[in-house]
Amino acid sequence: MLLEGVRVIPVEPLVEVPTDITLPEKDVPILRSAMASGCTHLLTGDVKHFGPYFGRVIGGVLVSRVAAYFNLETAELTGKTR
Repeated sequence: MLLEGVRVIPVEPLVEVPTDITLPEKDVPILRSAMASGCTHLLTGDVKHFGPYFGRVIGGVLVSRVAAYFNLETAELTGKTR
């Protein structure tokens, strides 16, 4: 049941990361997969590599820390901001 909405991308997608984005080679497939699969958000705790892009939309994907995402959701649901 939990994985019913999950779509597996078996090969590296044919989307390119914008040239102004600098990520280690190991992180590029993560962003490319999020972009290719139509994700709205990429949630990560990788502050070292993705931190400079937190709060930025890249290829239609908002890069965010998990905590920031849940704070946003809570604010939207309750009408409160922190």
